[in-house]
Amino acid sequence: MELNLHANATTTPKTRAYIQRSRKSVAELAAELGVSETTIYRWRGRTTVEDRSHRPHNLVTSLSAVEERAVCE
Repeated sequence: MELNLHANATTTPKTRAYIQRSRKSVAELAAELGVSETTIYRWRGRTTVEDRSHRPHNLVTSLSAVEERAVCE
């Protein structure tokens, strides 16, 4: 199995599952794992341990009428 993590990911899926299962306080987990409290809150709030896409979900572009016709043809 190939593991593809985001380039700036500070945790692995195994660590994220541990965060989600743990009953320790946010501060204790952050200190234990060497990550920020924000990271702990983020992974506790999610139902999966996979990275989310970082691509834009909708692209904002404006085409002139001429450009739009050229694209459609």
